[in-house]
Amino acid sequence: MAVYCKVVKRVLDLGYNVLWKEHPRAQRPFGNRLRQEFGGRLFTKKMNKLIPAEVFFTENKMAACISPHSTSLLLLSKFEIPVFQLTDFCDEFYNEAYRPVVGLVRKHVPPLQQLKPFRLEA
Repeated sequence: MAVYCKVVKRVLDLGYNVLWKEHPRAQRPFGNRLRQEFGGRLFTKKMNKLIPAEVFFTENKMAACISPHSTSLLLLSKFEIPVFQLTDFCDEFYNEAYRPVVGLVRKHVPPLQQLKPFRLEA
């Protein structure tokens, strides 16, 4: 939870609102606790767990998609949706089984540190 709080705070501090999507296999959802922590600029949305995130993000105008290491980031980048990964924030949680995916995402997806402050397009 502390990692997600740190990331959400960073994104909010850059001027963005946050839409939180739980992972379909999350055993301990964080959305409600994050909403209590950050209030009105963090939103949660119930989504059918069978619908991939790629469908949701391509049908809704989002400034960016941020995820720890999901391969969804690789697909979304092909739809010209800005994507950022959090592997540096989550490194201590990865075991050997995650290393191939984490390496692939690190190689092809920029880190959250490259997300620029939010500005309305003129």
